[in-house]
Amino acid sequence: MNNFDLSKIEKGSPGFLMFGSLARKCLGMQCQYAARFLTKKSVVSGLNFKNLKKDADEWHFIEVDENDAQELLARIKLED
Repeated sequence: MNNFDLSKIEKGSPGFLMFGSLARKCLGMQCQYAARFLTKKSVVSGLNFKNLKKDADEWHFIEVDENDAQELLARIKLED
C-alpha cells in the first residue's frame, strides 16, 4: 500500500480532508478528472465522504474522512 504524504492537504470539516487537494497533491490530477473514480463502487465502498453526490459536479466541495484518505488514494491508483 502506498503511503501518501497528507501533511499539506487542505483540511475540510473537522476530521475531513478536501478531495481536490488530495487529487492535486497526491495523484497529480485535477479534481474533476479524479472525481470520475468516485463513481465506482470498488473505489468508494466502505469509505466516508461529505458532499459526495451521484449527479452533482461539485468536485471542489467533496471531503474525505482523514482516516480513509490513504485507502481512497490507493484504490484510485489501482484503477488508474
